[in-house]
Amino acid sequence: MAFEKIRGTYDLLPEDSLFFYKLKKDIEKIFELSGFYYVESAILQPVEIFKRSIGSESDIVKKEMFEVVSNSQSIVLKAEETAPLMAGLSEKKILESSVFTKFFYFTKVFRHERPQKGRFREFYQYGCESIGDFNKFMDGEVIELGKRILNHFKVSHSLHINSIGCNVCRKPYLDNLKDYLRKEKDNLCDDCKRRVETNPLRVFDCKNEKCKKVTSAGPKILDNLCDDCKNDFEGLKDFLNINGIDFIVDPNIVRGLDYYEKSVFEFVETGGKLGSQSTLIGGGRYRYKKDEIFKNEITGVGFAGGVERLILSISEDVKKNFVDFSSLDIFIVHFGGETFKKGVELLKMLRENGVKSEISFSEGRINKLLSLASKKKAKYVIIIGEDELSKGKISLKDMKTSLQKEISINLEDLLKEIKNGD
Repeated sequence: MAFEKIRGTYDLLPEDSLFFYKLKKDIEKIFELSGFYYVESAILQPVEIFKRSIGSESDIVKKEMFEVVSNSQSIVLKAEETAPLMAGLSEKKILESSVFTKFFYFTKVFRHERPQKGRFREFYQYGCESIGDFNKFMDGEVIELGKRILNHFKVSHSLHINSIGCNVCRKPYLDNLKDYLRKEKDNLCDDCKRRVETNPLRVFDCKNEKCKKVTSAGPKILDNLCDDCKNDFEGLKDFLNINGIDFIVDPNIVRGLDYYEKSVFEFVETGGKLGSQSTLIGGGRYRYKKDEIFKNEITGVGFAGGVERLILSISEDVKKNFVDFSSLDIFIVHFGGETFKKGVELLKMLRENGVKSEISFSEGRINKLLSLASKKKAKYVIIIGEDELSKGKISLKDMKTSLQKEISINLEDLLKEIKNGD
């Protein structure tokens, strides 16, 4: 039977893996510079974590979970990071510390969705969580972080913000929204007909043109906010304006998971690279209520972004500038025997001094080995022949200029030559 890859999955292989690795390191550095600590939850999780946090009627729980067969427990592959992360931090009582309140992650998640451009069943998510009482400064820092990541990779985007209110103002709004949607049920897709009763806010997320037409004419949460939520949302807008962050107030941004409250936001790709799956980053404020999973009430703000969508949004020119695919500094050529021993000795010293180096582990004609170095796009080639070795020297060839010179077998001299050449 012919090998067939599982739909919605992919392998990270050169040259894609080189850029992926660079992107991961750059994102992690941006988070670290803002005082966020790296965390990651286990891939295998009890399904109850998602039912209690995301909502048992959410699309993720009802249709998109990958179940793992187990005789003793309902286990799933994690479909998002925030809920299991909060459960883990709560269990270990880490959130009781005033030191560890800001976290970031870069992890795999799994959703049984229909694969399409920018949407996979196994994919990577990056994101952050800032834990503490609600305030506009935390919101602003997290939003600014998302913008900084997109700017770093020169991705065209716009920021959309909204408020979905709190428990005080959202309940009467949802009753009003349900009444409206029930009257429009014949104009909704089958999924949204179900959502009307289970999670009406999710109707705003639907990409079906008929459903979008219905929601555009329906009641908006911004018109139903309590005074506290209104003041809070105005404070966020003021903060963004003061900090020069452009935004669009978009009443259709709802982030239809149960734990969201008050401010929500999305960064949307505007360069036409993603088609209908144009959301790059989504997030907002949240509240996890105290129960047997979450030992104490947890409030915070955070976001998550899909790595694959981010990569699709980055131009090829930008990718080339970020990754030097010819990043091998030195390739060592030898002729066996004592020249090989000296090559291995030199290789060890170079690597210990941060020089990216390789050696040919097989002997061959000089032209063949130089050709191999060229294919590896090495910047320099060290040639160790018996004559050179007897004089305590090596030949250093600059692969860009083809200039070749003899220098002493002295690490300091070699490093100086490489530095001067760069």
